Amino acid sequence: KMKIFKMLKLPDYFSLFNVTSGMMSIYSSTRGNYLFSAIYLLFAVLFDFLDGKVARLTKKSSKLGFDIDSLADVISFGVAPAVMIITMFDHWLALISGFLIVICGLLRLARFNVTKLIDGSVYEGMPITFNGFNFALIYFISQFVSYGSNELYIYTGIAIISAYLMISTHRIKKII
Repeated sequence: KMKIFKMLKLPDYFSLFNVTSGMMSIYSSTRGNYLFSAIYLLFAVLFDFLDGKVARLTKKSSKLGFDIDSLADVISFGVAPAVMIITMFDHWLALISGFLIVICGLLRLARFNVTKLIDGSVYEGMPITFNGFNFALIYFISQFVSYGSNELYIYTGIAIISAYLMISTHRIKKII
């Protein structure tokens, strides 16, 4: 018997679509197809937004769903952008910045899981989901604007700044 599927609520399926999109982003990066990698990152962002929205609308949430959401976010917004950077640039700086966004993203989510939102509307540290949007955006901009020899430093610089912001104590207002 597969009792796990009986435990899932509707919002949990959106989290599973999120992680599927994250895995497709990783797969695309390993194939050198960064356009699809970036597109899948945006799908992951959309599904992450929808899982929370559907949970609030249907009032169907659970501890299992909360954990599924966090684990999906580590893969889609930590590992997938890291793989994108690491495979784009065969450079030690890409490797280190990739590790940093995964480690700091994981730490940020662990802190969020035990502290929740401050006053219900303010995050402590940048939400990891922003990585999915940021790295897709950087890629799409690069298709119209040449970064030239600075491309490595732009991607890794943003990764390092994102890593810092995720574990910082800066308060960020919840927008959605």
